[in-house]
Amino acid sequence: MNIKLEESFLRYREEKPFDAITVTAATSGGSCCRIVVPKVRPGMPEGNLANYRVEEAEGITFYITGNLELGPTLTFSHQRLLGRDLLEMRGFIVRHASQV
Repeated sequence: MNIKLEESFLRYREEKPFDAITVTAATSGGSCCRIVVPKVRPGMPEGNLANYRVEEAEGITFYITGNLELGPTLTFSHQRLLGRDLLEMRGFIVRHASQV
């Protein structure tokens, strides 16, 4: 698996140092169109690590839930929206919540 870290993500890491990222799956949308999307946060996962795929890139350990279907390349970025820091991951396949 290839992991790409965008400049915005690397700048955020300089501001708030971390050595682990956890990606969990959350559902989003209404009852007719709920989809599974990643939720990205700095730090180690809580609970059983057996539920996560573990990858490393540029000194960061990525714990990625097994509930997401991943493509060959994951891209991580950061943006600040209304004063909140948002970490994003691209490179996963969006699935309807009923397919999980």
